[in-house]
Order: sequence, then C-alpha cells, then structure tokens
Amino acid sequence: MVAGASSILSILLIIAVGFIISKIGWLENKTGDVFSKIIINISLPSLMITNISQRFSNNTLVQYKYGIIISFACILISYLISYIIGKVTKIDKVKLGLFCALFTFSNTIFIGLPVNIAIYGEDSIPFVLLYYFANTTLFWTLGVYNIKKTKYNKKVKLSINMAIKKILSPPLLGFIIGLIIVLLNIQLPIFIADGLKHIGNLTTPLSMFFIGLVISSVKLQNIKFDLYSCLIIIGKFFITPFIVFMFLHFFDFPALMKNVFILEASMPIMAQIAVVAKHYENNSEYTSWLITFTTIISIIIVPFFAVLLV
Repeated sequence: MVAGASSILSILLIIAVGFIISKIGWLENKTGDVFSKIIINISLPSLMITNISQRFSNNTLVQYKYGIIISFACILISYLISYIIGKVTKIDKVKLGLFCALFTFSNTIFIGLPVNIAIYGEDSIPFVLLYYFANTTLFWTLGVYNIKKTKYNKKVKLSINMAIKKILSPPLLGFIIGLIIVLLNIQLPIFIADGLKHIGNLTTPLSMFFIGLVISSVKLQNIKFDLYSCLIIIGKFFITPFIVFMFLHFFDFPALMKNVFILEASMPIMAQIAVVAKHYENNSEYTSWLITFTTIISIIIVPFFAVLLV
C-alpha cells in the first residue's frame, strides 16, 4: 500500500512540475503537441521494443494468450452495459454512440502505461499492452462505427482501411516488432538496445508534463454537469472497473494481470475520441471537456484504485 501511494505521489509531483512550468509560460500548447508526437511516435515505440524483447520469451507468449481474450471480453461487456444504460436513461440517439465510447474506452497508453510502470514496475508492460490492443481495436472498429452511425441516424459502411491504420499505431507497431524479435530470437546490437532504452525512458516524464499542461489550460467556467456527463464519469471510474473486477474474479490469472486490467479500466477517457467527435461534428467541445475533466479527477481516483489493489 505504501509503495503504491508513493508511486502515485511521484507521478503527481511530475504532473505538478508540468502544471507550474505551463502556468509560467515555459510550456505552450504547441509544446504539448511536440511532446505528444515524440511520445506516440518515438519514445513509446522504443519502450515497447526494448521491454518486449527483454521481458518476453516464447514460453511467456503462450502464457499470455488468454489475456487478449479476457481483455476483449471485459471491454465488450462494458460497452454493452453502457448501451443498455443509454437506452434506459433515454440518451439522445445522436449522442448514444459517443456516450458508449466515452463510458467504455480508456487512455490506456498515454496515461495508463506510465501509471502502471510507476506502481507495478516494468513487469506490468505486457499486460498493459494486452489491454491496449483490445481497447484500441474495439474503439477504431465498433466505437467509431456507432459514433458515425448514431450521428447520421443510418447504417454506415465502416472504413476498414482507416480502422487498420489507426489500430496499427506506432506503439502497437513497436509491440509487434518486439514480438518478432522474441519469436525469431534476434539479439539487438548493444548500442541499438541501449539507445532505444534511453529514448523509451522519456515516455513517463514527458507524459506527465503533458498532463500537467492539459490541466493548466482548463477554464473553470467551462465546467458543467448534466445527466449525460455524470453517467459517463460514474461509468468510467466505477462501473467499468467493477465489471473487469467481477469478470476476472472467476478466472485463475496472475494477480498482476488482474490489477493492471482493473487499473487500465479506471483510466480517464481515451483522448482520440475527441478527434473522432470533431471529425463527425458530434459534440466535440463537450467531449474535449469530459476528457480533460476525467484526466483531472483521475489524480484522485487512480491513487485510490492503486492503493486498493496493492
């Protein structure tokens, strides 16, 4: 418990530094965009390659195969429950697909990965990636399809090319490259392995600085609550993690995998949802506010889950 709380406090310290240097003008929105590009396209893929190649073996790959199935099942159940809640509470049909996505999909990598590394160490990375794979795949297929469908209130054709392009993001490609290295028993030259490791180590501090920058830009007058937002907040931080907890309770899986999956489910809303909402002109400003707000209150919620699960 002490170790979990200490890890969260160290994360909050880095976020606080990011918040302060943003407030005094050292970090601007453009700087945040640069951080985001570096993390997603360079440091995070490097972290994936080095950690997968160093921590996986052919034997461990076989052991983790059921983790993929379980993570897909947990997210699908959560999505179904969000749809039922949306129907029962008579959420506007135009908002229903967006409501389900905001309720279900988590920021598994940008926030989830550094948080899990800080709490559980680098041994948590394979399990984070399993959940990330399911989360990303289902969002860019089922999630995007229903956001577009409910917006135009008609059947739509899902763009397979777009879905594949989004699923095969740089972090996931890094994960795949790491798996290939393991399967083919490739030994990276020391200078390449060390270089990738140093670049990968940038992921956590840059991610925390970015979160501090986002929080510093929030305007209190833009914060508003209604049934729609309250249901999403309750669903994201309590219902979805509880679903994962109950589902995993019936299976004999490693405790670390269970804890990581529950913590990943309790992460704030997936940031890419705002991009999709903007593309389909479906409440993008409101979506951006909810993403920012859940990121802020995750500072309280995530330590609670972390201490509870330690």
